[in-house]
Amino acid sequence: FDLVIGNPPYIQIQKIGDDEKLLYQSAGYVVYTKTTDIYCLFYEQGLKLLKQGGVLCFITSNSWMQSKYGEGLRKLLTENNIPKPNVRAGYLYRRRLLPLPRLSRTFQGQLSTSGCR
Repeated sequence: FDLVIGNPPYIQIQKIGDDEKLLYQSAGYVVYTKTTDIYCLFYEQGLKLLKQGGVLCFITSNSWMQSKYGEGLRKLLTENNIPKPNVRAGYLYRRRLLPLPRLSRTFQGQLSTSGCR
């Protein structure tokens, strides 16, 4: 795809049922951890769907940029030479404009997940 736009759900993995956890774990997401948020899985899947030069635009928290549960996603982005998110927009929260991350897939070839586990 040239463009993937979405508003992934904000659900902590530890708050869902065991059957659903097994589905996510067995799906092979390299960013999956027992403490991650489901929206991190959406980032991985969205990047897999993009063609080279495509743009991923999600309305999500940017907590993954600093949190422990975001380590896998940060590693995935780094190992695939995806630049840090560009701030292109924001949202108003308690009278403060907060940034929304935007990712662009500018690397060659397929998304590599081999070294991310």
